[in-house]
Amino acid sequence: MKRILVAPLLAALLLPLVQAASAETLTVQQQAVVQTAIAFYLKNPYMQYGSLALTASAAQAKLIYRNDHLAAPEEATADRPLYSVCSTFCYLVYKHALGYDLAGSVEKCATVNLFVMKGDILVMRYVPGGELPFAEALAELRAAVQPGDVFVVRRKDNTGHAMLFVGDVDGDGKGDIIHCTHGSGGGSFDKNKGVDKYEPEGSIRLDDAFSTRMSEKALSADAIAGFALLRPLAAGAKDCAPMPSAIQRIKYPWLAVERTVSCGYYGSPETGDELTYTLTLRNSSVGAYTVPVKETVPVGTALKEAPGASVSGGDLSWSVPIAAGESRTLSYTVTVTAPRGTVITAGGGSAAGIPSNTLRNRVGGRKVDAEKLQRQTWQSAVAAESPEGVEIANSIYRHALGIDLALPSFSALTPLCFQVVGKGWRCIPTVPTEEGSDRAMLLDGMLGGQYVLEPTADRVLELRSSYFAPGDIFLSGGNMVDKKPAVFVYTGDALVTVSGGKVTTVNEKELVKRLISNVFFCLRPSLAYDDVNALVYEAKAPTFTDVKAGDWFYPYVTELAGKGVVNGMTATTFAPSGNLTYGQALKLIAKAVGEEDQPAGAHWASGYLALAKNKGWLTEDVDLNAHITRLALCRIAAKAKGLYIQAQNPFKDTNDPDVLALNAAGIINGMTETTFQPDGLLTRAQISKIISLMMKA
Repeated sequence: MKRILVAPLLAALLLPLVQAASAETLTVQQQAVVQTAIAFYLKNPYMQYGSLALTASAAQAKLIYRNDHLAAPEEATADRPLYSVCSTFCYLVYKHALGYDLAGSVEKCATVNLFVMKGDILVMRYVPGGELPFAEALAELRAAVQPGDVFVVRRKDNTGHAMLFVGDVDGDGKGDIIHCTHGSGGGSFDKNKGVDKYEPEGSIRLDDAFSTRMSEKALSADAIAGFALLRPLAAGAKDCAPMPSAIQRIKYPWLAVERTVSCGYYGSPETGDELTYTLTLRNSSVGAYTVPVKETVPVGTALKEAPGASVSGGDLSWSVPIAAGESRTLSYTVTVTAPRGTVITAGGGSAAGIPSNTLRNRVGGRKVDAEKLQRQTWQSAVAAESPEGVEIANSIYRHALGIDLALPSFSALTPLCFQVVGKGWRCIPTVPTEEGSDRAMLLDGMLGGQYVLEPTADRVLELRSSYFAPGDIFLSGGNMVDKKPAVFVYTGDALVTVSGGKVTTVNEKELVKRLISNVFFCLRPSLAYDDVNALVYEAKAPTFTDVKAGDWFYPYVTELAGKGVVNGMTATTFAPSGNLTYGQALKLIAKAVGEEDQPAGAHWASGYLALAKNKGWLTEDVDLNAHITRLALCRIAAKAKGLYIQAQNPFKDTNDPDVLALNAAGIINGMTETTFQPDGLLTRAQISKIISLMMKA
């Protein structure tokens, strides 16, 4: 069949006009597998990751496999790429084509496991030194391969690659494979090598099965430890009926559909806003279609217009003629009627009987003034405060927007959004809508990290500045860039933070490195307030006569006093040189890690002592009125923060692991570069700095 170039694909690429392998030569199961593989190829915003932690193979990374890895082809869109690896791609094709578990479960669908499979599914296997020489084995492979077969290569470095043979689908007379790979046109992210290989163009490719490229790179006798040919359609898959969507793909081969919304996948419309949903249909086959399209007006909206559609209640339908090589677009516009906090879901529609992708947008309140954020006149005031952690966002909101957001610390925010499960984090599923809830600020889907165990599809594995709205606050835990939490605010044209007393921006390449943070998430304050702008900030002058603007401890004392964490010794004096007692230290440490006020007993601080013993910060009673030493405070504070980092010891007079952990976290320093003075007493000024840093770590 002659290859003909057709209309632009995704407004940038040209796709050859093609047809499926001849239907009369394939079983219906083979047709289902081939057309499902083609559907994945057409919806190419997929990426192969080199990091096991991100591919989340339960067997290898001991993490839960996310549902977004198991989604149908249509769920991968330009607005929201999804990700896979080679073996999982083969699993997905069989799952969505025939409902068949290729390796028994997705956790077992790894290249090495596929290579060693036995029984009816195995057609042939070659290993060096076996019965057949390499050249004869390769010739036998070429003669034996059939559409639907899985070809697995195992390399000598114990890596491998799995590919799905689909017959001659591009009409050039050669057999073809569709596979998930990286390299030119694809992408991968290797946490050990940075982001040099990060290419968001997609990774599911169509290649000649036994081309020179494949022979040299995938089938070199010097490079491989063997190959295997698997035929699921001779094993369990032979008894599986095609899935309903696969039957439709056979009827409408090489048809791709994508649903988008005018506010974007991560957008938050307000009540009264108009949303336009657009469906793009692309026909890359050699034949013309008349495609039936169905949509349902999302709950929480009212239909404004639907050009060319037949309307019945909340149901819309079109009959769309689309020629070979043609792209067509349909759209309809709705008005948001639901209140803040409601999730507007566009789902349940179909094109040619194949379900369209789902879009979910949570309604927010009035947004912040992006123009004020972009003026940059606030930057000097924020830089002068040298804020750290979440206080960066609070400071920008105060000086740029005049809003008193008053977010708590990173360590206090995280439990609102996540539950700790062993080594990992799991997102708390319920999102409250009540006014002012910090938890309600969490932006649906904009969370992730190396150890997030998220069983739902709402999780992001790519970070783009286009995902954010002005005023969004992006927080990331420790990663290869930042040893402690990092906080950024999106101004509408850049993500900014404060570093070294300066307001700095982060580009997308640097942003992507947060993908392997322990945890990251995004807060959108307009989701928690009908009008976040009503939180007017009123600057308060320092109230202590002995804490002056030129003092080194001034920012820490005024910050904590403003938050109600520390009090003065009198109404007008702080006594910065006064020594700290055990009772005062226990209260401040409890405040720093987000604990609530404790009831007084025989001593005003006895509740904090009971809390510390219950939490394991202390194992015995202490004199709450006695002055606390620097070493004793470190031993309590490190346990309270859960710090167990062992670091190089800069001090000559202590090797205590709790001191080193706090020092490594940037919370406490020595009295000189080489001495810590563990038996020295702490002043109220010194503890103010320590507590401020603990709250931001």
